Amino acid sequence: MKCSPSKASLGDDAFDFIARLQQFLVTQVDHVHLKDQTAQWILNEVFHIYPVAGLSLWLNNDETKSWNLAASVGLDGALHKQLFQAPEAYEHLNQVRTTGQPVILDHLCEHSYAPFRQWSQETGIKRTASFPLFGVPTCLLGVLTVMWIDPPPMDQVILERWENVARTLALAWQWTELWQSHSLRQVVARTVTSMTQSAYAYVYEDRLEVCNRQFLELFHLEPPLRDRSVKKMVQQMQKIFLDEDKVEQVMEQLNNSQHNDFDAIFELKGVPTRYLRWMSRPVHLRGVYQGRICVFNDVTSQVLSEQYHESFLSLVAHEFRTPVTIIQGLAELMESTPLPDNLESWNKHIHLIWREALRLSRLIREIWGASEATKRGWDHFSESLDFIKVVESEMATAKKLWPDCHWDYVGPESLPVRMNYEILMTILQALIGNAGRFSPPFSQVTVEVENDDQWVTLRVMDRGPGVDAAIAEELFTRVPDPAHRSGSGGMGLGLYVTATFVKMMGGDIHYHPRCGGGSIFTVTLPREAPAIRRLAP
Repeated sequence: MKCSPSKASLGDDAFDFIARLQQFLVTQVDHVHLKDQTAQWILNEVFHIYPVAGLSLWLNNDETKSWNLAASVGLDGALHKQLFQAPEAYEHLNQVRTTGQPVILDHLCEHSYAPFRQWSQETGIKRTASFPLFGVPTCLLGVLTVMWIDPPPMDQVILERWENVARTLALAWQWTELWQSHSLRQVVARTVTSMTQSAYAYVYEDRLEVCNRQFLELFHLEPPLRDRSVKKMVQQMQKIFLDEDKVEQVMEQLNNSQHNDFDAIFELKGVPTRYLRWMSRPVHLRGVYQGRICVFNDVTSQVLSEQYHESFLSLVAHEFRTPVTIIQGLAELMESTPLPDNLESWNKHIHLIWREALRLSRLIREIWGASEATKRGWDHFSESLDFIKVVESEMATAKKLWPDCHWDYVGPESLPVRMNYEILMTILQALIGNAGRFSPPFSQVTVEVENDDQWVTLRVMDRGPGVDAAIAEELFTRVPDPAHRSGSGGMGLGLYVTATFVKMMGGDIHYHPRCGGGSIFTVTLPREAPAIRRLAP
């Protein structure tokens, strides 16, 4: 944008200026502050071409009717703000906004407004001329203020020159905004996509305008897309949704609505079951409908978690109801019945209360174990124990709960270890309790312990029904599918808790079907188990 007398060459210089601006923008990586950097670059370019004392670029905020100093050159920003902080100066800028015409302040040193005179004396500036920067005829982007110490005659040539400069700067500023908007939008979109793995698509007038790689992969589309019609998109989407007709209904509903949001979860075809959340929002620009954004997220884990949570609450309510009802009924009966001469029936009542109270205690231990296994931050320290005594203690309890089973122990009489007592009891309760619960009357349950210098191996063997192959994968699941649960009771959490604790202790757990019928659960643990310590991230 060199100083040239011909209008044609001014136009050429303007294009050259835009070309250099584009080269500048390409080198910038700070998209957030791109406008500030570019505003200063623009004024520096103009300042090097034209002999003036100072330049300032003021941006217009239509919503608040305020002005922001975007850049200045020749005089430092403090001096610029010192002048334009004065109410009269803002009126000067507002006059440009109102009229859309240049406003010239001449003979500042003799101006009737005292702050102008003082500022002129401090800076030597005698004249300012402010030119509007229009994006479109009715949209004022800002104001370019030019300052002279020795002002030239303000003839038509000077006015046209600076009006051309202002038009070129307006074009440059729009180019900058477009560049920043596009670049920043791409950066933000890539970042959000990488964080959420969301698939998204922009649809306008029955046409797929924009989509990301995740969308193409989700719906098995191969780039480049030759057919971008919504009809083709629906056909591809129907291939993965379980309810194919629903996809067409939703798209028709979205096309007919320019204001409503949409948010729903759909089940997908295939095994294992998967769920996809489909969200859609309309896009409006200056009140005009510009299509829709559709976002798709895999919410399988969230949906299954909610289903498991509901199943868990249902199990808790069911399992607690029976022992509480029995204890309450027996307590009321014993309270209202005189002490009999024959204490046999009385002792039976007491045994039932003990059994059901123990059952409640074991259920609570299961829930505690499940809670501890998923807690983000906790410590469980090891202590010196006799592994065999803890096993025998749990077996003694099992014999009382399931007296019809034959219980056998095979292993050493004593085995010193360092483990956490509560966690070890939770593991034994789950394995030995399952064996008693699922074993038929008069069948044999064998608990076997082996050891060497570093490891202890526990095997619990029963003659129960075993584990169906269809649910073998669910053995160590937090809350198994209720449809697969046995009617023998229990929360279904024991094996999940056991497996979690065993792995935390550095051990291992396996299930094998027993020859002749039944199950074998094998747990291997280090004799010197480290303190289980998982700190919150």
